[in-house]
Amino acid sequence: MKIHENYQRNQIYTGTFEALEIKLKETIAGLQRNDPLAEVTVLAGSNILAVYLRRRIAESGRPAANLRFYNFPDMVRRIMGAPVSGTDAPRLPPLGDVVLLELLLENRANLPKAYAPLAGYKGFRDALLETFRDLRDADIAADDLDNAIVSGRRASDRREQLESFAKLYRRYREEVRRFRSADDDFRAAIEELSRRPEIGDSTPLLVYGVYDATGQQARLLDAIGRTRPIIYFIPFVNAAVSEFALPFLNARASNLGIEPIHLVQPAKTCSLGRLAERNFGFSRVTAHAGAPGVKTDGSFALVSAPGESRAAVETVREILRAARDGVINGFHEAAVILRQPESDIPILSEALRLRKIP
Repeated sequence: MKIHENYQRNQIYTGTFEALEIKLKETIAGLQRNDPLAEVTVLAGSNILAVYLRRRIAESGRPAANLRFYNFPDMVRRIMGAPVSGTDAPRLPPLGDVVLLELLLENRANLPKAYAPLAGYKGFRDALLETFRDLRDADIAADDLDNAIVSGRRASDRREQLESFAKLYRRYREEVRRFRSADDDFRAAIEELSRRPEIGDSTPLLVYGVYDATGQQARLLDAIGRTRPIIYFIPFVNAAVSEFALPFLNARASNLGIEPIHLVQPAKTCSLGRLAERNFGFSRVTAHAGAPGVKTDGSFALVSAPGESRAAVETVREILRAARDGVINGFHEAAVILRQPESDIPILSEALRLRKIP
């Protein structure tokens, strides 16, 4: 298949999800211009996002039969093509690391004294496991953690807690190492890519909706980028609204040595569009005199009711009304901006759950 030269090089597009979705459809159309059934591979941020994209593309009338949507584990399996051989270690089951950590914490004889009072709390166990996973994904070994504690000068008052944490982390890694886990799969895929010729495949990989990555995922993207072009679609509005995506965006731009292209979508003349221009109240720029006012034109709704519970009920009612009247195509297109999220989110989440709204 002959690929147009515009798709034979790396690109980074940023913008709202709406603008990125339009550009994604245009890119897919460009890749299939010479062959309507050409395979196009899309690495999505989640399976839910992949299902949504497939449906949106089908709704637009474009064929979706040869669009391949993957998440990171799927991509690893595609690269390897077959189960990795050369190891007799059993595979770690999905909840295996949870069980291993619980066994470690239940062993009071080896449990560090600093963490003994907390070991029975589920919240502590969950937070500890997530921290261990972050360290593992960043490829930080137990020795690296020990060296960091020894060289740390400002943590003398917390040395006992840090040393206890390092001991638990070392034991956790020793237990997990007896099994084959996702870590081994990522490393094997990266090694496989290192043996392939540079830019051996001119067909680009489309990476959509990813705005953060673990150390393993970032290394996999780097390895893929050595063998084929990558076109990124990163949700990023501006530094004020999308600061959370800046590290990933800067890392990708630096790795590829290119400047991101920011997609500017046509301004909406409705009141919702005017609110969006002002970043929904989060903008540091004050609206200038004479700017169009915001009116209730059906594009958004204001909900005010006495008490958090009543406000949650009214908010859910507005969402259902918007879906019924066709203002939104589905619940995924609704957004709720809360004045006091700390107190409002738990009640609103429960109200949505009771009505089976995801």
